[in-house]
Amino acid sequence: GGGGGGGRRGDAEDTMDVPQSMVGRVIGKGGETIQRLQKESGARIDVNTSTGDPCVVRFMGSRDAVSRARFLVAEVLERWSGGGGGAGGGGGMCGGGC
Repeated sequence: GGGGGGGRRGDAEDTMDVPQSMVGRVIGKGGETIQRLQKESGARIDVNTSTGDPCVVRFMGSRDAVSRARFLVAEVLERWSGGGGGAGGGGGMCGGGC
């Protein structure tokens, strides 16, 4: 858990609506994707699936961490909704993950 100071100054909070059909992509298998996103961004990401559709995703942390987290979640959603359509395995570059 290494120290890292800074305390709570400049804490930010933000929310984002995610369609219920996409929320599983953000959380990942057993929560692995959301854990990775939290690690990468440094923000805490909370998914509230009890709000129905869309689900509300909350970001908490420093302003930087929150905006990074938003960006990362948006990226995950884009990859699944827009990018490359579902057809065909694609394989190649991304192998097991990207």
